[in-house]
Amino acid sequence: MSKETSDFSEKSKLIDLAQKYTDDEEKARQMVSGQYNDVKVIKGKFSIDRKQTYGVFLIIINIPLNYIMNIEILLVPDDNIFSKANIFGNWKTFNIDYNNFVRSYQNEIQDSYEFSKHISKAIFGYDLIPDIENENLGEVTGTLTEIISKFYNDNNIKCQIEIEKSNSLSIELEGIKIEKPGDNKSKEEIHNLEDDAETDYDQRISDIESQAEYMFSARIIISPIKGKYINEIQIGEKIKIIPTVKNELTLKLARTFNKLTKENEFLPITVRIREKIPLQKSGYLLYGLAANNILVKIVEEENVKIETGSDQSKEKIDKGTINLIVITALLIGLIIITSLIIIVLL
Repeated sequence: MSKETSDFSEKSKLIDLAQKYTDDEEKARQMVSGQYNDVKVIKGKFSIDRKQTYGVFLIIINIPLNYIMNIEILLVPDDNIFSKANIFGNWKTFNIDYNNFVRSYQNEIQDSYEFSKHISKAIFGYDLIPDIENENLGEVTGTLTEIISKFYNDNNIKCQIEIEKSNSLSIELEGIKIEKPGDNKSKEEIHNLEDDAETDYDQRISDIESQAEYMFSARIIISPIKGKYINEIQIGEKIKIIPTVKNELTLKLARTFNKLTKENEFLPITVRIREKIPLQKSGYLLYGLAANNILVKIVEEENVKIETGSDQSKEKIDKGTINLIVITALLIGLIIITSLIIIVLL
């Protein structure tokens, strides 16, 4: 067999393998040539000194099909593994290091079965895949840290991750076991997983709301021309809202920010986005911080353009600064005009 024929045969086999994950021959060809990536690989490590637990993990997620292909987690009581694990190299190198760790620590490995299940369910419960897809490193690190903290009931942990793109074919050729959706799962097991994800979703909402001393509901202000689509709003950004309840709390808040008319009607109040959670059907649940320990809850079922805004105190400062500049300019102008008149008269 000639080299050309051999190469063609090998490429055809790779395309056939790739089609298991793409169901599309053109995408399969692109995957073989390295032009189509459908996978995100999370390389990570963490340490919990008080529990004497140290871990390294590899999480492989198929983005288009929205499922976890594999989770490998190694837990040991040796803190040296945290310094030895290099998460910033190529994922294939990290996988080799991971397997070497397994062999090195074979007599010290802690059970990770329940922990792996916890991570798997929490990734969907926290709707973490969009952030993983966008390689939002800060958000993913923070959420995974929170997930691990809750499992071990310890907030004093260190967690570092790196996200790398790859494709399903590369994962298979590397010899990593891949689980496809529904593999070895009965309908009852799949239903139970969905129930668990829903429980995590409810728990997340409960955790957020329990952190505030006061909370009230509000609506966002639609702004079709200058607004920003709600799915583009990021945590930390500011938006304008109108309280939907009129009580002692909301009236006092509005008065504090001078956002109340003489008729006691609310004017737009600026809040900073604290949490953004996709609703289970469509739309988003937003939590905004209006003031210290005061949380605003906004439910929006459509991806509409909403009005963003700046902090009230900053607005006041800006207005004061503008007024001072105007007054100063007028005074300077008056002095110049007076000087010119005196010169002419002399």
